[in-house]
Amino acid sequence: MGTLVAIGAAVAVLTGIGAGLGIGIATAKATEAIARQPEAEGKISKTLILGCALAEVLRIMRTGSKQMESNKKGGWKRC
Repeated sequence: MGTLVAIGAAVAVLTGIGAGLGIGIATAKATEAIARQPEAEGKISKTLILGCALAEVLRIMRTGSKQMESNKKGGWKRC
């Protein structure tokens, strides 16, 4: 049982790392695109913010689902 909780926690951590890497890469590409085409800054910025928000929402949902799953199995408990 403890092994499953540890695996779930590891998956939640990796999800957070993946979201961070994805947002970093997207920001780098958006910066490059704005440097190449400054007149499209508004459209690029809106798309970047939307993509970053979606990545964060997915990360939060994955972390929350793993935490709820762990609670059912006797893992993380509220104080």
